[in-house]
Amino acid sequence: MAASSKLWERATCYELGHVWTPSCLASTLSIANASVKYSFKLYAAFYLISHTYGRLRKKQRLSWSRVLSYLGDVLQSTSFLSSNVTLVIAAFCVFRHICGGFYTGFGFLSSFPACCIAILTERKSRRGMLALYTTNLAMEVLFNMCKQRGFVSPIKNGEVLLFAAASAIIFFLLRKGNCLTKDAKSALKLLVGNSEMPASEQESNQDTGPSSSHPGQQDSPSFTQFLPKMLQTTITNFINRLKDLSKHSLCLHESSCLYYSLEAFLRRFFLGYTIQGFINVLRALSSAFSNPGEIPRALYHKDNFSLGLFLGFYSGLFRSISCLLRRLRNKDNPIHGLLAGFIAGLSAMFYRSKTLSLYLTSKAAENVFFKLQDLKYLPIIPHGDVLLYALTTSVVLQAAVFEPHQIRPAYWKFLCGLTGNKFALMNRKLLDVSGTQASKLYPDYWPQYDTRFTPNLQAAGLV
Repeated sequence: MAASSKLWERATCYELGHVWTPSCLASTLSIANASVKYSFKLYAAFYLISHTYGRLRKKQRLSWSRVLSYLGDVLQSTSFLSSNVTLVIAAFCVFRHICGGFYTGFGFLSSFPACCIAILTERKSRRGMLALYTTNLAMEVLFNMCKQRGFVSPIKNGEVLLFAAASAIIFFLLRKGNCLTKDAKSALKLLVGNSEMPASEQESNQDTGPSSSHPGQQDSPSFTQFLPKMLQTTITNFINRLKDLSKHSLCLHESSCLYYSLEAFLRRFFLGYTIQGFINVLRALSSAFSNPGEIPRALYHKDNFSLGLFLGFYSGLFRSISCLLRRLRNKDNPIHGLLAGFIAGLSAMFYRSKTLSLYLTSKAAENVFFKLQDLKYLPIIPHGDVLLYALTTSVVLQAAVFEPHQIRPAYWKFLCGLTGNKFALMNRKLLDVSGTQASKLYPDYWPQYDTRFTPNLQAAGLV
């Protein structure tokens, strides 16, 4: 009926939002308590891994200064994340009290100022990364919304083509020189090797393959040391023959083009297989005691092969196409990066991921945007990372209120964990009349209210 269709607009904060307590202050404090605990655990683990890896990579000894730096990073990031969610919940109530009710965009409007304030408490070096991550999330959410409303139609293999196009742009910018951010160049160096970097970015005396600096040297690969002597010799001779095949004069790698490409495929395949296998084993540990067969199944899961084939073909195809184009055209050119990047990107068919495709697309857009700023074609926006983070996070939180089913499941689980599962308790049944299927994730849920504080629900005969 007409009256109930507008019920959510005039509902109290308790009737619609913090249904676990009628008090706005108590609800904010409960969210703050849950978010601080969750954030501290999250960042304590994150920075432990980050600081340990950095210390080992730089071969630094553990010191009190590094311990204090670790604690400072954990506390600062905990402050940022917990204040973000707490301020959003507080702004939710403030918005209703000021406006006298709720409106369609209240999730966005209450989140934007809260996110602007919260991100300023985080380290400046991390703001851009956080903005990029939330931009990726917002793009995915908006696409899902448009798809549900019939504004766009999914394209067959669309995520593969999107990944390939973004890969082409990224490698074109790489070959152009001085067009990519430092983190993007570091990631590409890990994927395709030092020899494919522009001359100014290459590390001296480093080759991506385990080839010797002395031609003809018969070094046995490490993986053959447990094999019989005759088999060791056969494999070593075969590998050395591959290394001694021809390469183009413009190719900067030491071994032959064929060995260079095959070596990339094998190394990245085993890297991808190991990473995904490790993740699957960790997931299986919780049920390993009751079902010991979970561990072997995790080790041979098809996802392990999928990620391995994706990384293997991505690196191997890029190297082989780059070498082939140098041979055919007898020159090196940024266009080669465009073509090789696109063909290599088609390897995403082995590991289809909308999230990965959108992430690479956002990275490509980020680097194009920064390059256009450097060339003075676009203005430099003061605090652009702060505004972008607040804008995109507000889009995601608006969706979290009206249509949480459009959000990536892992991120929705994160939001629920961050609020002590209280975000899931919101009475989205009242929002179903907006046509967004707000209660789709929890179709049978209805809060247990204290009827002394539900005048609007009582008037509508709902409690």
